[in-house]
Amino acid sequence: MDWDYYRDLLLSNLPGSKLASGGKEIICYCQNTGCDDHYKTSGNGHMYISIPQSNEEVSQFNCFKCGYKGVVTHEILSQWGIIDKELFIDISKHNQSVKRSHRPKMMQGINYYYLNNNFIYQCELSEYKLRYINNRLGANLSYQDILDLKICLNLYDLLNANNISELTRNEMITDSLNKYFLGFISLDNSYINMRKISDHKVHESIDKRYINYRIFKNAGRKNYVIPTSINTAELVKLHISEGPIDILSVFLNCRHCEPGIYCSITGNSYSDIINFILTNYMIPYCEIHIYPDNDEYGTNDYIRKQLTGVYDPYIPIYVHRNTFEGEKDFGVPASRINEKIIKLR
Repeated sequence: MDWDYYRDLLLSNLPGSKLASGGKEIICYCQNTGCDDHYKTSGNGHMYISIPQSNEEVSQFNCFKCGYKGVVTHEILSQWGIIDKELFIDISKHNQSVKRSHRPKMMQGINYYYLNNNFIYQCELSEYKLRYINNRLGANLSYQDILDLKICLNLYDLLNANNISELTRNEMITDSLNKYFLGFISLDNSYINMRKISDHKVHESIDKRYINYRIFKNAGRKNYVIPTSINTAELVKLHISEGPIDILSVFLNCRHCEPGIYCSITGNSYSDIINFILTNYMIPYCEIHIYPDNDEYGTNDYIRKQLTGVYDPYIPIYVHRNTFEGEKDFGVPASRINEKIIKLR
């Protein structure tokens, strides 16, 4: 399979397309006509298409705005307006070959990577980041609280504590992530959701509010979930926000550390993370509480559209909004939160 030809064909045919992740992905405007991203004419797109690095991989696509995702097949390429009969034959043969050579993985609960998060080098950089998160949330977290909440102040502290010498990003990029970003370790310990907390100029590939750092080669879920305890024999409240800092504020400032599941969608759709958690935690009785940003992607209509894929249509769903003047989300001190709740269904 000629992946270079495949990559160049996508770049020349998909609107807004450009290389990302060091050439391992293409980012473009979403090809789902039901997505708002589909009609953009400027700015960055939200659909990523992987370019396989070996013939043991398949090309996958995922829109981080609407949840449109899957494996690229000749049918999918046709829907995107790309017609190349020879490529169709090659990609069909390749996908069938990979399907035969890889046994399906049965989802039996959640697969965790073992990861030590027990060390923070107490230096000026660590103090700066601790002050940042405490000031941002109006909290008084200690270094031990940071570790307990699966927060990674400095990327290199975590990598060194686990004897991980192989970087998954360029060393210059990793240096910037260590210095100018705050990290939140994902549910299965395979990713770190990195939040930029400095105005310092960094490489354009990571010059974003959030960027993910993949710790392990075969990484899994990117969602940050706060470590808490739940009793599945009782009503479980599932709290979901868009970003890690938002859900941390919800946990500390709104729900005051009460039991429940607290997670950020981290680019996934609401229905994706809800179905994943309900299935893998095997929760029979729950409520869902959503804390969206006050923007075009946080309207009730947009959220209803996102929730059409939730397996159980009878779960009560509540939407929480921060109506404090000038604030767009919950990632602020308690004194700047005026919480309003409506029952969406």
